[in-house]
Amino acid sequence: MKRGYYIFGCLVHNERERSMNIVDLPDEILLHILKKLNNIDALCTFIGINEKLDRIVCDVSITRFINLMAVESNQVADSKCMKILPRIHDKIESLTLQACLLPRVLQTNNYPHLRKLVINNLQFIMSCRWFNEKSPFLHIFKQQILELVVTIGDETMYKSEEKLVTDIYKRIFGLFTNLKYLDIDTNDRHSFPRSLLTGVPSTTCYSSSIVHLRIRMQNIDDCIYLLDGRLSQLHTMIVNLDYIHDPVLIRARPQKIIRNSLKLMNNMTNLCRLKYFSLHAYHRTTEFDSIVIPLIRRMTHLEKLMLSVRVGGKDSFIDGTYLNNCLLSQMPCLHIFQFNIITEFVSLYAQQPKPTPDDIRHTFTQRGYNVDCYIDHQFYSSRRCHVYSLPFPMDRMYHITHSFSGGMFTNVIFKCNSTSIGSLREANK
Repeated sequence: MKRGYYIFGCLVHNERERSMNIVDLPDEILLHILKKLNNIDALCTFIGINEKLDRIVCDVSITRFINLMAVESNQVADSKCMKILPRIHDKIESLTLQACLLPRVLQTNNYPHLRKLVINNLQFIMSCRWFNEKSPFLHIFKQQILELVVTIGDETMYKSEEKLVTDIYKRIFGLFTNLKYLDIDTNDRHSFPRSLLTGVPSTTCYSSSIVHLRIRMQNIDDCIYLLDGRLSQLHTMIVNLDYIHDPVLIRARPQKIIRNSLKLMNNMTNLCRLKYFSLHAYHRTTEFDSIVIPLIRRMTHLEKLMLSVRVGGKDSFIDGTYLNNCLLSQMPCLHIFQFNIITEFVSLYAQQPKPTPDDIRHTFTQRGYNVDCYIDHQFYSSRRCHVYSLPFPMDRMYHITHSFSGGMFTNVIFKCNSTSIGSLREANK
């Protein structure tokens, strides 16, 4: 327990022995003090001391948002927390917890005002048990949950589990009938073996209520499928991809794959509602011009665009002039454009004279964008340029090199050096 909690607790427990009686403070002052504390710590500490503190600590402003992420690592806190939930269950509107606590927390109490549920480290086996029509959890919450955040925490992804992931996605979309906000993510350490939506019915991942979607998929075709009208109210789409397309497949039959993606784009509908689109692709792509640009250009009503890609197969660096000519000038409603773009494996002898980082920056700053940039002129016998928005808006920056100048990146939780062993393997694909 932190020192602040300890001092406050001593004042309360020793109130009969001291001249100062803290519980005699006005309710609004006590409430103000308690709201400064972690609400779980406050609830576990002060419930049961006396009637006044019970009433104040159970105020809806304290109990509205409950985060139990730290509970399972502390058995004493775990026991206390399970005891306080029956006291506040009817006031909780948002609940965050580890998946292993689902049975204890959700099956033992009713939560009539719960609207947001965040589940972390959900395992595949557990997800099958909880996300099905017979689950008591779904029977209670399928209509009242408006915001659902699920992180699937399995460390590895086997090919045999590929259909299971698609099935989990399908169940979540289908069983929570009033969802407005959906965030589904999986462990960053593995890639999906193949497209999740190719060859499955168009009713998969269907919803007439979702307006905000953040989802992890395998390739760009999965993203295009989701824009074919099955999500008719979609306003915001944030998609994290392993690939634009698997480079092994692209090398084998590039024209066929590109033609198929462009054909799928012809089926996209209801894009007039889409105002914010974010695309992050982890692996390098050579299909930036042939697939990514045509896809985004169809989103003519976009007001905000976020783009994070690694691009190969070009004779020059992607800069502000190039992006303006091929994309931005054709987006009349776009107000915000944030990006993290790497152009790599550009020939040492192409694009003469060689541009400097200042040259690249200028092509953006003259259009009102605040950016930083660095260039590697000896990157595996080629050149590489990394340009990104400032302040950096994303929570991950991958594939940096020793030329990266650093700075304040308050949102970034993980950075991967491009010269690490894993990245060397990827660079040689």
